[in-house]
Order: sequence, then structure tokens, then C-alpha cells
Amino acid sequence: VLSDGGYLIDIAGRSNVAYLTSKGATGVRLNIGGATIAFSPDYDPTSLRTDVAGKVVKKLIPDGAHAKKGEPFCEIEVMKMFMPLKVEESGTISWCVNEGAAISPGDLMASLELDNPENVSTVIVFEG
Repeated sequence: VLSDGGYLIDIAGRSNVAYLTSKGATGVRLNIGGATIAFSPDYDPTSLRTDVAGKVVKKLIPDGAHAKKGEPFCEIEVMKMFMPLKVEESGTISWCVNEGAAISPGDLMASLELDNPENVSTVIVFEG
């Protein structure tokens, strides 16, 4: 770590300074040598989250019920507009929030126990 908060990294034999410019629910942004690189968050269909702030208006699937891939599981209100949120894989839903709850980007709204967890590949952390 450099004194200004940057990182000295090696890309193809050349030294570059990298800065973490933002980190949040929508992913990570790095600035490397004046170029901005965006990394999206990991694909995890077991965690039902939102990337916008708003309010949970209605649960469309009750707790413990089965949800099909692509089916809306709730409606949220964002800036006076109603927006359905859909599940990305089939499974059984377990709610973490109630109707009327205020939500922020990245908040966990519900968990999904997948019907076929072997269909989703998991991230393997590089240990060096």
C-alpha cells in the first residue's frame, strides 16, 4: 500500500498504480493507470438483494413457498414507482424483511434454498 492509498501492481511486466474508487452493492471500481475498471458482484442466487434504495410494498411469495426461476418475489417502491424483483433460480424462499421495510442497496431481503444447487458454480478463492 502506497502512502496515498494506492497499490503498486505489476501488469505484463509494467508497474502501475491502482486505486480503489468505490466498493458497494453494485460491485467494485478500480482506477489503474487512468483507466476505470468495474467488477460486478459475485453471482449468488441464494441471496435475494436489491441494488436500489426503496420500500418493500408487497411480498408476492409467502415465507416457505416455492419460487420458479424468473418469477417475481416482491414489489418495491422506488421514487414513487413500483418495481417487481424476480428470482434468478428456482427454490424455497425465506424472508428476512417485512412489508413496509425501508431497504438500501445491497440489503438482504430474503434467502433462497435452491432446488438444484449443483447448477450454480461457486467462486474459488485464490490462495496464492
